[in-house]
Amino acid sequence: MTLGGSVAAPIVVRPEAERSTGVAVVMVHGGSWRFGSPSMLADRAQLLALQGYTAVVVAYRQLAESVAWPTPLDDVIDTIAWVQANAEDLGVDPERIVIEGFSAGGHLALLATAAPRVAGVAALALLYPAVWFSADVPAVVEPVRSETGVDLRATATGVLSAHLVLGDDFPVSAVTGLKFECAIGRTFPPSFLVHGTGDRVIPYQSSVRLHDFLTARGLHSELRIHAGVGHAFESDPTWAAEVQADVCRFFDRVLNN
Repeated sequence: MTLGGSVAAPIVVRPEAERSTGVAVVMVHGGSWRFGSPSMLADRAQLLALQGYTAVVVAYRQLAESVAWPTPLDDVIDTIAWVQANAEDLGVDPERIVIEGFSAGGHLALLATAAPRVAGVAALALLYPAVWFSADVPAVVEPVRSETGVDLRATATGVLSAHLVLGDDFPVSAVTGLKFECAIGRTFPPSFLVHGTGDRVIPYQSSVRLHDFLTARGLHSELRIHAGVGHAFESDPTWAAEVQADVCRFFDRVLNN
């Protein structure tokens, strides 16, 4: 099965047939919209498969590959549509497709779920997601990389510079396209948010604000805050199994309610 066009086919990790829940998890990796790779989520995809989920890891094109926004978002949306169209071949129920996004991938997952041309995402899990953007935050065009990781120069509440995604020169109106809150309607699937209080890349207050935003609109949101851990903390195997099990329990609750 191929996705078509210029988008690479996603990586699909299937559970054993007798353990399958019929649920597909579309997984969107992070990497500051530039540096990531589907291989970053290989271990997490395997953990999902052990729980009976079919993991579909998106291979979206990144801004470092000489493509412009919104190409990464379009690729995520196209992959969701591909999973829906190929549900039978994948052995999943087209009405039981969920999405899990990590960091910048959380931003893409949010926007894809809220996109008017996407229908049928049943739930989403967002791990330390990038959420809030402003053209007024000091211009950071490239993430600052160091031995301690990536610095996105987020504000204390997690607001990021729109220049990170849009580049040097863009109309102010283009920032609207980065903001899920401008696209979200009265209906939105249940959300599960995971963040660590030690996150210096995207402060955990960003997820607290997102949780409050969703619940204030009567939407289902659950928030898990882990004390003292930093960005991408569950990439450590000592955390990965626990966090993915927590995500699976959330999906089980909302899909089987």
